Order: sequence, then structure tokens, then C-alpha cells
Amino acid sequence: MSTPRMSQNAEAARVAALQAEFNEKKWVWVPDERDGYLAGWVAKEENEVGEVVMAAGGDIRRLPLYALSKMNPPKFDRVEDIADLTFLNEASVVHNLRLRYGSGAIYTYSGLFLVAINPYQSLPLYSDSIIQQYRSRRRDENPPHIFAIAERAWVNMGEERENQSILITGESGAGKTESTKKVIQYLAAIAADAHSHTPSPSHFPHPVAFIIIFFRRHHAIYWPARKEFHS
Repeated sequence: MSTPRMSQNAEAARVAALQAEFNEKKWVWVPDERDGYLAGWVAKEENEVGEVVMAAGGDIRRLPLYALSKMNPPKFDRVEDIADLTFLNEASVVHNLRLRYGSGAIYTYSGLFLVAINPYQSLPLYSDSIIQQYRSRRRDENPPHIFAIAERAWVNMGEERENQSILITGESGAGKTESTKKVIQYLAAIAADAHSHTPSPSHFPHPVAFIIIFFRRHHAIYWPARKEFHS
């Protein structure tokens, strides 16, 4: 598998224990200057102000209720699609991404989109065997991955006979170039595989050629705009 999924028994036990504790209190996310958000539970509410006991340390903070964000039950920890969260607030999204990243999962879906966190190191997620793992598979059959996005575009292009586009965006250093490389790697691999099983005249261009030509055009258009944006 490209990203480890916890065993069902271990996950069920973990969730059951956390759920029991969760149900006893009104858990919330508290904004924090250093850590972004910290967990706590509301001990008292009065005049639109909440008295929150912090999970780490037990100190008490008083904040306006509007500043607190509802926390999702533990069963949503490490959910593969952010859109599945009951409470879709910034704190819950950050928490889920942090948990997944900590377990080695750098990819998370957000509806139709894929969130990728740059690990700043090489990971064994892009081998030929993993390419085959995502080949001709539905999105929900595998963990979130850039290959799944490329596969969907490839399938749609074949089934709908329409041009497809993949938008890769993010801050400087977020890993846009590497993500683009992985898309090219996947499309080139499956195009070569499809071509090897399809008889065609020797003069007909190899499918990989179209991919290379496309990304060369993309390169020529994209980089000047990027240079202007950052100047």
C-alpha cells in the first residue's frame, strides 16, 4: 500500500476508548498563537464566554464562544476525505492533516481536490508497483494519492473523449513541481503500457509524445506568469 492504514482491530479499539472519553465532555478547539489550535473542553458557559479546561496541562482559559471551534468525534481521526468531517472548520482540518502526516500519509482528499503536504524527503510512494496499484482502480479503492488524480483524468479522457486538466497550486516550496513530475510519471507509464498492448502503424506517434508535448507547452505558458507574480 502507498500509505499505511491502521489495522481494523487496532483502529476500532483506539476509537472506542477515545469516544468514551469524548462523550463525557464538550470538546472544542482553542486558538493558540504558537500551535495554531489546542484541544480543550468547556467547563462553563456564561454571557457568551466559555471557560475552557485545556487538555494539555489543565490550565483554564476564558474565551468568547465564537472563538471556539467544535471538535469532531474520534472516529473521524485521520479520515481520508476532509469533506466527511461533521464539523468542517479550520481547526478540524488542520488537526486531521496533522494526524495523517504524522502517520506517513502526505495525501488527503478534500472533495474533488487532493491536499498534498510536502514531506521534504523522498518517500517510497511512487514505484512501478504502486503505479499498478492505482491503474484502473476507483478512487475509494486506494489511499489518497496524486496517482489517483492522474488516473481519473486518464479514464475521463478515454471515456468522455474530452480534454482533461489537472490544476496544481500552492505556496512557494509546497511541492508543485514534484507533484507535476509525479503526474507525468504516472501518465507516461500507463500510456506506454496501453500502447504496448495496442497494435498501431509504426508511423503513429507514441502516446507518451503527446504528454511530453503538452507539458512543454504548459511549461512555456506557466513559468513567465509565475515569474511576474513573484516579482
